[in-house]
Amino acid sequence: QLDLLGTLARRLPPTYLRRSNTHTRVTTPELSDDVNIEPKVTNPVLAEALGSDERFDQVYIRTCEQATQYYLESGRRRFAQVLQGDIAQLHICRKRWSDAVRILRPLVPADSLHVMDVHLAERLAVCERELGHKDACLDLVLRLVENSQFLDAKSCAQHAVMLEELLNEVPDARRVQTKLFRAGDVVADDGAGFGIVIDICSKVPRTLKAKRIEALLVTGNRDARQLEVIVDADSVELSSDHTRVHLDTDSVSCPGRFEVQSLHIFIGHIEFVVPVSNPNARRFVRLNAHPASPCIALYPKPNILRVNITASNEPINAGMCIWLHDANGHLLSQVDSEDEDNGGALIVENAIAADSHATFEVALDGKQKPPASGEVLIYAEYSVDGDLRMLLDTELVEFVPPLQLSAHIEQGQPGSASMLQVRAQCCALDPVRLHTLSICHDKVDNADSAQLVERGFLLFAETTTIVRAIDAAPPSVDVHVEFSSLLDVLQAQINDYICSLAAEHKLSRHVRYLQRLVLAHIRQTMDASATLRESRLVCEPFTSLGSLASQDCSPVVREAMRKL
Repeated sequence: QLDLLGTLARRLPPTYLRRSNTHTRVTTPELSDDVNIEPKVTNPVLAEALGSDERFDQVYIRTCEQATQYYLESGRRRFAQVLQGDIAQLHICRKRWSDAVRILRPLVPADSLHVMDVHLAERLAVCERELGHKDACLDLVLRLVENSQFLDAKSCAQHAVMLEELLNEVPDARRVQTKLFRAGDVVADDGAGFGIVIDICSKVPRTLKAKRIEALLVTGNRDARQLEVIVDADSVELSSDHTRVHLDTDSVSCPGRFEVQSLHIFIGHIEFVVPVSNPNARRFVRLNAHPASPCIALYPKPNILRVNITASNEPINAGMCIWLHDANGHLLSQVDSEDEDNGGALIVENAIAADSHATFEVALDGKQKPPASGEVLIYAEYSVDGDLRMLLDTELVEFVPPLQLSAHIEQGQPGSASMLQVRAQCCALDPVRLHTLSICHDKVDNADSAQLVERGFLLFAETTTIVRAIDAAPPSVDVHVEFSSLLDVLQAQINDYICSLAAEHKLSRHVRYLQRLVLAHIRQTMDASATLRESRLVCEPFTSLGSLASQDCSPVVREAMRKL
């Protein structure tokens, strides 16, 4: 009633009734200048209050405070909150911003907003902005837009405009955890580059322009050696519904399975942090090597690791650094005193031209005995046209030689040849086949090499003996045997076949991932005895590979895997 009387007596503006009470929606008629209702008021205190704004405010505030106290004593906190909001609205009407803030701040909850809290937050946001508290105003506007289901379309549009202005007006850059944006579908980017495609859903009923959007990718295993990679995009317009954004990087190539942990959206001076994964719902993608990154292959020898670097269509500048670690994080290469500054890196002193390769040998550290076989972590830093690049990859390496040799010389009678017996034993699960035998000793200038008679494959722990006649009986000999493993024989054919299939299904960019997937499956499930006995590959069916790949591939790769 005081609101209505104050409006009719021109103590309050005509629009006041539509803003004062949380639930009141009363439309007042237009008042003419000669309207005067003071004589109709018989209560002397009320008549006096309607005579001036100052006296009206005193009566209005005292009446609301008394009613608020009654409601609090009776446990009706929400009704008391409505009356306190009415007092704050009167202060706002009189532009007493500080008095309104003093009342409203305790009323607005710090956590979630309900329908009645939203209207109080709207009033508090107006006061904070009028007082120049832009950070506090921004926090309130963000919460209002997040709870837009409690607001009408007009209010939502007004808050969106205010939000866009405040994002550029806040004085200091800061990070904000928000539900304003939500991450939708996430898949690997099948275009050129190393990155992802993600749908970003926005609650803001207005297009916002982000200076930059970043996504934090971490390797699937959560341990101390977890790798973090940032993919990004500049100048992205986020629509009011959802926007599909391509995020990638040209400086990093790290094929493997990644968890998309969070989004970072930079608008104005604010960095919005949007969680993508959580402990109950982790989001993974399978990323392939950057098409412009070099390929680094490893070939073990006794106490030596041969490193083959193949450049892509981009030349590699001189000074490329390569670090090799085993699965436990130990550096494999031997570190000299002069290499301590670079952490034992292999430094490629010369540039590598495009579409060419270079080969180097690295002495293994004798203090760190590598396992019989395992994955080697390859980390490389290099530059292309002055731009620093990084490559991280893994390679499965058999460190223990798959063949163990022992030799024995049987002295012959004077004038007769001596006999050399060479015993070869297969030490690997992958069968091996011998090809040539070379003998070097001080009695001959060059190696005596001979093609071995076609022999079958040796299975694990099987042995074979080779007997050769030599003219003289030297005190010592060096015996070299060239051999190939069954998997090597199969790998060349399999890789060629996968290349042709990948080209047919437009998956050439993913050919290395597919080759590794198939070869790992063969390595783990192949029945070597049955394969040799039947002269065909015998392993578990490949049907499971489609479901395995589809768990962390993009829709394009998933559909192609189904066809493959």
